[in-house]
Amino acid sequence: MIDVIGMIYRGPGRFLVAEDEFFKTIAYRGEMHKIAYSHAMQTFEKTGNKELAEEAYRQILINPSNEVTQQATKSAQIATFQQDLDGFLGKIQGTMSHPVAKIWIPFYKTPTNIMLEVNKRLPTGLLQPSVLADLKAGGARSDKAMGKMMMGTGLVATFTAMASGTMDDDVVITGGLPYDQAVKNSWKSENIPPYSIGIRMENGEMQWISYARFEPLSALLAVSADMAWMSNHSTGNNQSDLENMMIAGGGAIFSYLSDMPFLQSVAEFSELIGGQYESPTTRFQRLKQLLAKQVTTAGLSTTTGPFGALIANYERFMDSESSNVMPTNTEGSAWFIGWSEAVQRWKSRTPYFNKDVPPALNFWGEEVTPGIGDFHWSYWTPFKIQNSKFNYLDTYFREVGIGYKMPPKTMDGIPMTAIQYNDYISLANTITKTYYDINGVKKEMNMREKMQYDLLNNKRFRTLSLGDQEKHMNAIKSDYFSLAKENLLGKDGEIGLHPDLSQRIKDRKVFMDDNGQAPPKGLF
Repeated sequence: MIDVIGMIYRGPGRFLVAEDEFFKTIAYRGEMHKIAYSHAMQTFEKTGNKELAEEAYRQILINPSNEVTQQATKSAQIATFQQDLDGFLGKIQGTMSHPVAKIWIPFYKTPTNIMLEVNKRLPTGLLQPSVLADLKAGGARSDKAMGKMMMGTGLVATFTAMASGTMDDDVVITGGLPYDQAVKNSWKSENIPPYSIGIRMENGEMQWISYARFEPLSALLAVSADMAWMSNHSTGNNQSDLENMMIAGGGAIFSYLSDMPFLQSVAEFSELIGGQYESPTTRFQRLKQLLAKQVTTAGLSTTTGPFGALIANYERFMDSESSNVMPTNTEGSAWFIGWSEAVQRWKSRTPYFNKDVPPALNFWGEEVTPGIGDFHWSYWTPFKIQNSKFNYLDTYFREVGIGYKMPPKTMDGIPMTAIQYNDYISLANTITKTYYDINGVKKEMNMREKMQYDLLNNKRFRTLSLGDQEKHMNAIKSDYFSLAKENLLGKDGEIGLHPDLSQRIKDRKVFMDDNGQAPPKGLF
């Protein structure tokens, strides 16, 4: 029985190795034929004898020298991003292979090589020692290095033009989405995914196809899309624009790689370090929560074995809605909250258990659908397909570069559960308020109706600056979410939808009044 289990666990890994060796063999043979052809042409130029040139070609393939074999092997490793790392990156490779490090970074060599190979195809490749060495070597090495850089830079320029819409308005390329969280939410509400190519269909809607995971072309597309977005939304002078675009080009590579599944924990850790407005105590609590989540995720992955991704795909086929993986219980230490979040994430990717996980909601209280909403061949390929969803408000916000942020996941210092958070968003979108239209007619409007009415009918709104327009919309948002909070917690002696949350908030306030400071996280 143990042998059978071992075979099951080793099986997918061996298939992965076989796939890797398959592509290595193609690259190896291709390099061998390239070397043989070059040697044959040199022989022909010296002798002018076709038979001798053909024999030289065959000898390279039949009886290659150690130098030729090493060159072909290196080419195969480069083609599959498996070459050994040099310098500092190579020195820490052993550390990254430690089991503890694997919890955070399951793969180190491959993503690092992807980043280095992409950089070789950009002007920033001149900062890479290996590129400088190739350029100084002269001959074929120099030509190859220069060719990569020129080809990559040319592709970036072409893709940037396409992403800007200068070639065809019916084809759009997205990068890592705007850095501004408010604008990013507008994209998400329209179902515009990152790192995708959008094609306008006959009905006028956009269908998005992910280009991620096709390295190194994917990273070049990502850099191009981010640079195009910056150039379209920049307000500085030409010189500062160019400098910002060059900086964005380098940063886009890290942004793209950090969004990949195998580096998600790195992105979360970077976000933790970058929280400049958080106290050291809060950062330490978040670090404990993140560590608990990563360790639990690593432990739970053994339950699905090597078939985790396949099971997750099946789950998406059975239930196409995204899940809200916030903890089901936030009363406890940061360790417990991190553990609970990891369990929820595991449930969301596992059939049968996913029924216990609430759906993820967007700002308008709509359930989020990551794909096209039904079974499709794309579930079994790297091509992820997603249909956009038109929303007049979000389209306007996205085009002018303003937006709104999702409500915080804590209320008065108390972290909310997934159900409480969903109820908070749903209430804000179902509650109505009384307004008078431009004709003096009384109307009951929910949050979206009020925002859209002001956008389309309020003449003063259109005269406001973009910053004031954003403030106007956020004031409306604040009104409705304040009413939602009252319904959630209760008001004037009435019991709200979640009295347990209300009591925890009251207990926290009593502690602060008695002690003059905020309580430790997890106490209430």
